[in-house]
Amino acid sequence: MAEQDNIEMPANYLEEPYVPGPEPVVNDTPVEPELVFWCARDRTFYMQSVHGDAIPDDSLAMTQVFHQQLLNGLSNGLLIADDADGLPHLVDPMSDPAAALARAQGEAQAEFMQALDRYLAQFTAGVPAPEVASWSTKAAAALSHSNATPHPLIVSEAKMTGEDPDWLAQVILGKAEQYTGIISVVTGIRRSVHKHILAATDVTEVAAVLKNGLTALASLQSEDSTPPKPATKAHAEAPVETPVKGAL
Repeated sequence: MAEQDNIEMPANYLEEPYVPGPEPVVNDTPVEPELVFWCARDRTFYMQSVHGDAIPDDSLAMTQVFHQQLLNGLSNGLLIADDADGLPHLVDPMSDPAAALARAQGEAQAEFMQALDRYLAQFTAGVPAPEVASWSTKAAAALSHSNATPHPLIVSEAKMTGEDPDWLAQVILGKAEQYTGIISVVTGIRRSVHKHILAATDVTEVAAVLKNGLTALASLQSEDSTPPKPATKAHAEAPVETPVKGAL
């Protein structure tokens, strides 16, 4: 990550200079404003107070004044492009097809990721985040559970719900298998869409790739979900919940 000192920007970097507000002061002492970092690789702005150590090492630093100039340009329909050194600058999309393509690619990626998040959210709706994070642990516990060697996690949950531990383990495994299958399919769609967006040569092609990706995602939503089959006849008459949606 770039160091937060000795940052100089050329005076003519932007056509319309941004006039900053008063210098921040704490206890009558001027405070140096925090720098903003730009990563040309993922086309994202970072701040250490927000992102901490997650700022990419190849990021370049800029003042908040310069950052605000870039944001003002975006609000006025301009695009952010990078020079040979990776420094961002504003360009008119009508005069720079490459910048227009880059913007279209970034927006398409963002829109598709939002669609993915909405799709996957239905499977964790109503479940606390720590519980979702424990699903893989529960699946591993269910896999190792048996009547002869019961797993403490399965026994503990079954005791609280009044369910048979062996049956509960089978339900957890069924849901885990289906959820993992969904994640695998979604990952494949995401990687394909990402690959083809980056390979697009114009904004029209980007739009077509995004449309195809959203269509593929919509087709997943229309597929019916089938409850997992009990592992033994002894469990065949036990009420099996609809898999995936909700807690494992």
